[in-house]
This record gives sequence, C-alpha cells and structure tokens, in this order.
Amino acid sequence: MPIAVGRLADDPVQDPRGDLPQVRHLGWGKAVWLIFVVVLPFLGVLMHQRDTEHARAARAEFDDYVESTAGLGGPAAEIDKAKQLLDRGAITQAEFDAIKAKALG
Repeated sequence: MPIAVGRLADDPVQDPRGDLPQVRHLGWGKAVWLIFVVVLPFLGVLMHQRDTEHARAARAEFDDYVESTAGLGGPAAEIDKAKQLLDRGAITQAEFDAIKAKALG
C-alpha cells in the first residue's frame, strides 16, 4: 500500500489524528467536535461534584434539624436523669414522681 505524500493516510492505524472526524477543512467542525468530546464531559464531572457537595450539606442540615427537633432521649432520658438525682438525694420521692408523671404524659 503506497503512502500518500502531502496528506494523511486513510488507514486509521497510520492516521496520527486518531479518531478525529475526517473534516477536509480546518474550522468550526473540529472545534465543535472537540467541545463535545473534551469540554462537555469535564463540565459534567464538575457539575456532579457540585451537586454531591450540595447534597452532603443539605443532609447535614437536615440531620441537625431532626436532632434539635426530636431532642435527645425523650421521656425515658428524663426519667433516668430524675432517678439519678433521686439516688444522689438531690430530689425527694415526691419530686421524682412529679417528674415521672410529667414525662409520661
């Protein structure tokens, strides 16, 4: 197979342009192709990273909201804390019963 002089060979193995489309003139065709092959995937990766960081921040904000709204422990934690105070002698049995009744209902 003779090698073409003055232009690139049509054989893709010998073509140094690789898989570039065969555009006979230099210009906007190759520029548009380059944007689709290189620039758009890169932008997609950046957008995905930004969305992932935004989702992480939103999740952390939601978790903080749930913890602040739900409180830590509920009625059982209040009764346990009151029992510890009763065992140390900081409150009386009547005060413990009042705290327990308030916590349960």
